[in-house]
Amino acid sequence: MVSSISTRVAGVSTVGAMLGVALIPAGSAFATGGCAAGAELVAPGICEVTFTETPNSAWTPPAGITKLQALLVGGGGAVGSNWNEYGGGGGDVVLVELAPTGAVDITVGEGAYRTDGPDVPSTDSTLDQGAISEIASGGESSGVDGVSGGDSGNGFEGDSFGSGAGAAGAATNNIAGEGLFVNEIDVDFDLFSNDDRCFGGGGADIWTYPTSSGGDPEIAVEYIEISCDGLNGGKVLYPSSAAPDGFGYMKFFGTSADLSIVPTEANTGNGGASIRGQIDAREDGSDGVVILRYDTALAATGFDAAGSIAAGAALVAGGVALAARRRRASI
Repeated sequence: MVSSISTRVAGVSTVGAMLGVALIPAGSAFATGGCAAGAELVAPGICEVTFTETPNSAWTPPAGITKLQALLVGGGGAVGSNWNEYGGGGGDVVLVELAPTGAVDITVGEGAYRTDGPDVPSTDSTLDQGAISEIASGGESSGVDGVSGGDSGNGFEGDSFGSGAGAAGAATNNIAGEGLFVNEIDVDFDLFSNDDRCFGGGGADIWTYPTSSGGDPEIAVEYIEISCDGLNGGKVLYPSSAAPDGFGYMKFFGTSADLSIVPTEANTGNGGASIRGQIDAREDGSDGVVILRYDTALAATGFDAAGSIAAGAALVAGGVALAARRRRASI
């Protein structure tokens, strides 16, 4: 993949003008708010750098920082081909404590997708810094473990003949497993304490049925918001005539072709969703993401464009800083 790095502004990750290998030369000036070039101030004293694709060279922490933490999200699973048209599983979500010095190598996981041939599975997001090595596994596509929704990257099970699992839990009664809200994973990761984004939600399997066996054109559709209470996409759009029936369904006159899905946001690690029987409403998995946050007691640089950081630079003087891997509700 082409190198890509973006900064978070007002809660939205956008691709910055930082493509290519020579992204940030050593000694570059500070960005606004005391952050190194290429990073954005997201809270008082906290800078953020977001990777939406795998970089071509190591990222180097700015000199003088005292704390560095990372969030890794694996790629999401897809809606499987043919008769496995159920929801995909969400990618794993992991928080990691890093050393404040030493180059960091990053791989961003890709979401699974369907092809005319074999479906392409999701991939893991990984981070390496000296002896620190962390993985956020990608979610499964539907049908991998039988006729069911996909399992999540951290091992929660998808629902049989139904929705995908999320990083926060299994899919149950065909309701997709929820993703994880970052600031609810572990309070020890203080640099992410204001981060209320949600990642790793399972993809819903939405289905319809006739309300009578006599050819009545009125149908009901199961109402499921896909991942994280619909905060990052995955809502079902109904005809304006649709009304709740009091049993968890929306009822209207028409067919499944009158329904559509609000796609999940990019780089959330969400599993793909499906409206069963509607060929153009079967989603691929969302790519994952790697987000780094550090304090603003820093000096200058942000990226080793030449890729020449020695492996020994990843060691803190006097020893190796070990990573702390945290997640909520994993098995």
